[in-house]
Amino acid sequence: MKKNLIFYFSTSGNSLYTAKEIAKHLKDAEIISIVDAFYKKEFKYEAETIGFVYPIYASGLPPMVSEFISKLQLNKDSYIFAAECTGGGKGITFSMINKLLYPKNLSLSNGEKFLLNSNYIRMGRNPKVGEDAKKVIDSNKFKIENFTLSILNRESKDLKEKHTKINLLLYKLWKDGFKNKDKNFNINEFCTACGICAKICPNKNIEIVDEGPKWKGNCCDCMGCVNNCPHKCINIGNKTKKKNRYKNQYILTSELLRK
Repeated sequence: MKKNLIFYFSTSGNSLYTAKEIAKHLKDAEIISIVDAFYKKEFKYEAETIGFVYPIYASGLPPMVSEFISKLQLNKDSYIFAAECTGGGKGITFSMINKLLYPKNLSLSNGEKFLLNSNYIRMGRNPKVGEDAKKVIDSNKFKIENFTLSILNRESKDLKEKHTKINLLLYKLWKDGFKNKDKNFNINEFCTACGICAKICPNKNIEIVDEGPKWKGNCCDCMGCVNNCPHKCINIGNKTKKKNRYKNQYILTSELLRK
């Protein structure tokens, strides 16, 4: 049996960075991409400690993370933790994970919320980049160390979240709008059809044709394609043309691509 397994979902690099930092302090730990495991249909694992690291989408879990956890087969004595990476919104992900774990006779023992830079350029403020973004990332190091220590000490925390019903409604409304999420995506004349956007998309929603990417109506709203385009070719209507693109600077784009 493995000692520590950490499952992560990341298209901006924030969750992968957090997973790697936690793994570094746990030492005997393996990190696994939820996207890669999902498509390989690898759902059975045994480990003393299981962790989930992910961003929040409209207060909730990325849909693939939910589906992955629902399919997981885990040993009953695992110590389970969650690390939520947020750009500022309040999440209800601990409640959602516990609901998914309940039929397996499992539950979260520990969890923490980490404030990192938002990559959601569809709405809101212009994402931070450069030194401003680095300061936000680095401000989490001490918190990550303390959280990892609490995992090593097998601490059990009260993970109740406020405003659950309101946030669940908002999450449902957001999720119901999937079919329209990519309708305004477009490319400019600098696109080279390199394929990075297609390889980073968790939903395999992008096909590369002669003129570049073509979206197929199953966007999960992760912003991975927009933020990771090396030539800043992808926009959402006109609203993102003057906005920065964000990727965690401690993570390479190549680390975020589907294997």
